[in-house]
Amino acid sequence: MKILAVSPHLHSGVTTQVLMRDVLIALLPAGLASLVFFGWLAVWLIGVCVGAAVLTEYLAAQFFKKKNYLNDCSAVVTGVLLA
Repeated sequence: MKILAVSPHLHSGVTTQVLMRDVLIALLPAGLASLVFFGWLAVWLIGVCVGAAVLTEYLAAQFFKKKNYLNDCSAVVTGVLLA
């Protein structure tokens, strides 16, 4: 008989917040390049996308009466990637 378990199977002790911070640091060169190539409108677009992603996550958590995960920065990473 096989035993099934949900992922992740390996635990490193790294929290989601630390992982998302590292992703944001890795995205900094792309953000700076967009500032150089496209100007301040790129920074504005990143801000709007991050704000919309954070607001959407907050409203969804309220609507579904779930725990709010805004402090793990996953919505910020989503907004930066969408921009």
